[in-house]
Amino acid sequence: MRVIIIISLVFLSSCFNETDDNLVDKLDLFDIGKQLNGYWILTKTIKDGQSEHNSNTDELEHFEFDGIKGIRSYLTDNHDGTFSISSFISICRLKDHDDKKFLEFTSMFDNWELEIVKITKGELILADSTKTWIYKSFQKEE
Repeated sequence: MRVIIIISLVFLSSCFNETDDNLVDKLDLFDIGKQLNGYWILTKTIKDGQSEHNSNTDELEHFEFDGIKGIRSYLTDNHDGTFSISSFISICRLKDHDDKKFLEFTSMFDNWELEIVKITKGELILADSTKTWIYKSFQKEE
């Protein structure tokens, strides 16, 4: 009986810790799109191994996916409880190749893609060959 209780406790504790696990390899592209939906704030960038703190904490990125296609827009905090939406919008598409997941962006100025290094309920890490972007999920305070 003790063995069953111990196994049950270990199983339950692993279930509660799963929200901090990297979900990139566990989710398909459709579920990654669902996980990306919402608001993200850039907290730090790393370029050539050097950490840079993001000084513009007033800007949010908003992802809205339907399946593997979506949009990314920028919002700026007006500090009065409202946000302004930027006219700069990127079309996004999720894709995978070489056992990695990528976000492919298309704007009126450029096309690029970033690898999804990590995604959890509260954190998103994107990278290209020279730079890494670290985001935290943003929830508006009510």
